Amino acid sequence: MPTTAVVIIVLAVLLDLLIVPLIIRAAIRAGWKRLQDTHPAADVGQGAVRKNFQSFKMGMMNLGLSVHVAVDDAHLHLLPAAMLRLFGAKPMSIPWDAIEINSRGKWSTRTTIAGANVWGPNWCFDLVSPDRPTENGSK
Repeated sequence: MPTTAVVIIVLAVLLDLLIVPLIIRAAIRAGWKRLQDTHPAADVGQGAVRKNFQSFKMGMMNLGLSVHVAVDDAHLHLLPAAMLRLFGAKPMSIPWDAIEINSRGKWSTRTTIAGANVWGPNWCFDLVSPDRPTENGSK
């Protein structure tokens, strides 16, 4: 293999190792950090239901299988998995009255939290408020 090809491959790999983490960090700052700053972490209540490696979507950022969730009477606790923590995400606790449910799909629920669109698994919203009406008044 010619030397120039090796140099190009090495530079491409190094560039990817620098740019990809910057893009991920910027996406987390735009989605997760905005909510984390508005809703700092609180203690998870006794008897909370917890499931690890759940999928959430915040705006355009898909956090597939990278969020641990705990649900108690007061909050929806979102705890970032190790990969998200590596890029600056911290735990947050969102009070139930700050969550507006917009619609429910087969697997996920679309909500609005502090002006941001957030999709999460149905189970975590159903545990606390299965009869909570959606934005248009339906259940």
